[in-house]
Amino acid sequence: MTHDILGIKYAIKFRKKVVHDEQVVAGLCDFEKKQILINVTYPATTPKKEIARQISRTFWHEIFHAFCFEAGFRDQSYWNEDIEHFIISFFEILMAKNYPVQIEIKTQ
Repeated sequence: MTHDILGIKYAIKFRKKVVHDEQVVAGLCDFEKKQILINVTYPATTPKKEIARQISRTFWHEIFHAFCFEAGFRDQSYWNEDIEHFIISFFEILMAKNYPVQIEIKTQ
């Protein structure tokens, strides 16, 4: 699966485990490789509806990181990670609610 972000194709990959700085994370946007990795492994006790919600939020969260990068916002002197995360947090909730990611969810 790919997603076009300002004319740049990002590969979207769903993984059993996504690791960043030696920690398991919900998702990761790799700006150099132009790929977004999304962790789809959750405890068996997690309801499928909650898993779907989390995956959708992570998907949109990482899409917006890619958008901010490709738009050049990170190069601006007024831009910082706090601003980026504030904006992304708002949009990830809005987009996940209105445009959920459709994938088959299997519990362990």
